[in-house]
Amino acid sequence: MKKMLVVLIGFITMLESCGGDASSKETKESNEVDSLVVYLHRLDSLQNSGQLFHVDVYNLGKLSTIDFEVYNIKCQNESLQYINLGKNCGSSFYYDWEDARLLLSEVKYFVAAIDTINANYERKVKNEERYIYVTKDDIRIASTNSGNKWYITLSVDYRKKDSYIVLDKNDLSTLKKLLLDGEKKIKSIK
Repeated sequence: MKKMLVVLIGFITMLESCGGDASSKETKESNEVDSLVVYLHRLDSLQNSGQLFHVDVYNLGKLSTIDFEVYNIKCQNESLQYINLGKNCGSSFYYDWEDARLLLSEVKYFVAAIDTINANYERKVKNEERYIYVTKDDIRIASTNSGNKWYITLSVDYRKKDSYIVLDKNDLSTLKKLLLDGEKKIKSIK
């Protein structure tokens, strides 16, 4: 019985060591997500470290009520950049500004989501369909169709009630341009 158990454990160990390449793409994507989380933690740490930091803000433009800017944060010998989406989520009685960060390595995925939504904009459906992309900092683009018309929203924090705007087909191209302009600006800073 013990001999059988040893053989079984050896066989399982051999299978695990042989199957390492099967999930290399998943491992790469997991490492990329982990690096985004580390980057966000580093940004928070710099901004809340009790040290003087310097921020250069580059205005990219506006889409409805959402401001798009590139932030270049410098603290001591470190420099970090991101695209900032800002929106007032308050009402006429109070002011509630929400900022969300889109990191450089997330831009290509966000643009790919916009392209997919745009490619399906005219398509008719027989059942409810949704396309949803959410960044690490809770920026969300969502497209839903439960009939013959797609309803698209962009939110700076999908958990907040008034943090979204409604987009049409023209807004999708404007959004894509703003993100690509932000990507270009960050690359020129680095």
